[in-house]
Amino acid sequence: MNRILRSLTLVTCLVSSHLMAADGPKTKVLDAFNTIDPKTLKADEMKIKVVSTPDPIHHKALEMVVDFAKPGAWPKLIKSFPAGTINPKKYSGIRFFAKSDTATKIHFGVIGPAEKDGKPMDYRVYNVVGKDTWTEFSLPFNTFKFPGYKAWKNGQQMVIPPGATLPEESLSLATGVVFSFRVEDRGNSTVANFMVDGLELIER
Repeated sequence: MNRILRSLTLVTCLVSSHLMAADGPKTKVLDAFNTIDPKTLKADEMKIKVVSTPDPIHHKALEMVVDFAKPGAWPKLIKSFPAGTINPKKYSGIRFFAKSDTATKIHFGVIGPAEKDGKPMDYRVYNVVGKDTWTEFSLPFNTFKFPGYKAWKNGQQMVIPPGATLPEESLSLATGVVFSFRVEDRGNSTVANFMVDGLELIER
């Protein structure tokens, strides 16, 4: 009898796992963050390392630690990849899981070379707030917005207002994504902690 119950339990778990997988979107992994690739990960004004966690699903994660006591800091982590990685006909967005015991908020952006009008390719979402439990962030590309830009060029100031949506045709030119931190969004601690597990493209 115990053997039958164990078999039924195993079958139930397998079926449940299959159904859960079927419910989720199909994705392509950009970086599982199980290791740090120094060729494609660049951290500015922060400490990063891969850590083990007690969570059975997110058992390894990339931890970012930012000390906002340093004045004028603009911490960021850039994950780079070759142009053409994001095929707009195949992918509709990007997904990752995050956790922050300090309730830290980040700007998550898609970046690349300058566009035809001279403005930098920099489009962001602003609603990524870390919680004390692992949270999924599935971000459609059509929700990324240009943050605005000011610069001097040939003796004249170039001013480009914020708000433009990420053009679909620019996605294939993208060469990376960025996790940006601001002191105003540090959360409940001067030393902010933000963990991320997996970085995936969402298939259409």
